[in-house]
Amino acid sequence: MDAEDTEGLARGRAWDLFADVFEHGPDRRREHLLTITALADCVPDPDDEAEAWSHRLFSQEVQPFASAFLEPSRCLGGAVSQGLWDAVPEGLEPSLEPDHLAIQLRVMARLHDQPERAAAFASTQLLPWLPPLVV
Repeated sequence: MDAEDTEGLARGRAWDLFADVFEHGPDRRREHLLTITALADCVPDPDDEAEAWSHRLFSQEVQPFASAFLEPSRCLGGAVSQGLWDAVPEGLEPSLEPDHLAIQLRVMARLHDQPERAAAFASTQLLPWLPPLVV
């Protein structure tokens, strides 16, 4: 495996990690964060402080669905959802609606070895609503 392949694989695993963090609860987040050497010393022990830390870091008052930002009705199941269903690569069976942030991050992980497709997906599906979610 050459350096470019290794970099692509690492990028894919990072996208998968972020997807898992948003899809699962605080225990899973802590478990994943501990596997990252650069972060391990910063992750508190599993107690109330750790739960509060995780909640502050990852909880959103607005659910992480593209439709909440892009669909005029703000409901799932419209044109935004359909466009995302069409963009999900074969073999990836979403456990959530395709416009959930975790699913979109999983798509990015799947496209790690196809930088042009990943860039196109990010610019057309992820980036139009991710900045407002972050704000």
